[in-house]
Amino acid sequence: GDFDVDGQTSTSILVEGLHKLGAKVKYHIPIRSVESHGINTEVLKQFLGDEVDILLTCDTGITSHEAVEFAKARGVKVIITDHHSLPDVLPASDANINPRRFEDAHPLAYLCGAGTAFKLVEALFNSFQKGSDSDQFLDLVALGTIADVAELRGDNRYLVQKGLAKLRQSNRPAIIAMAESAGIALDSINEEHISFTLAPRLNAIGRLADANPIVNFLSSNDTQEINAMASHLEGLNIHRRLIV
Repeated sequence: GDFDVDGQTSTSILVEGLHKLGAKVKYHIPIRSVESHGINTEVLKQFLGDEVDILLTCDTGITSHEAVEFAKARGVKVIITDHHSLPDVLPASDANINPRRFEDAHPLAYLCGAGTAFKLVEALFNSFQKGSDSDQFLDLVALGTIADVAELRGDNRYLVQKGLAKLRQSNRPAIIAMAESAGIALDSINEEHISFTLAPRLNAIGRLADANPIVNFLSSNDTQEINAMASHLEGLNIHRRLIV
């Protein structure tokens, strides 16, 4: 994944969705101060050490030729899901899923990383006859899409509208805890609350610390763990504001 909100939510959507379908999943979000953006080949060498069959990216990877070639040489299948600008030559992945491969007029052309990850999970759920169960991730899609300042055209607008409605009736403990910490009435949450209140808190951990725990946080039901992380995010966001 990536360490910004779009990357955090993309990773969470894929990890949670795949778990619900019975897959064995491990994940990694780069630590900004050490790895920067993209797939770090040295980190990938360690990541692929535990019998990985498929390497799946989200919100990153469309220009990671070296990393893809390394994984393929190890016999690992590679699926890239990303929304960033296409290189002149696509990586030699088994699949490159990127909405920028559509024409500008296509309703899916403006998806961000979270929207792209959601579309993959939606297709997987459909193939397992679980259909509308994928709608449970629309709150994360709205969070990632608005935080990434994605253009609200086509399916982006539709998914955000549905995601905001999901957020207002959220039963995701992490979202409830974040809203309470930030003083937001969840039943009236809107795009400005995401842009100026929730997204900065999640971005703070990606910029100043390690965003990997956010994936577990967003799917957890452990009240103590959730409250501790919500407080941690508040502290990091205060620190971020002081720095800026």
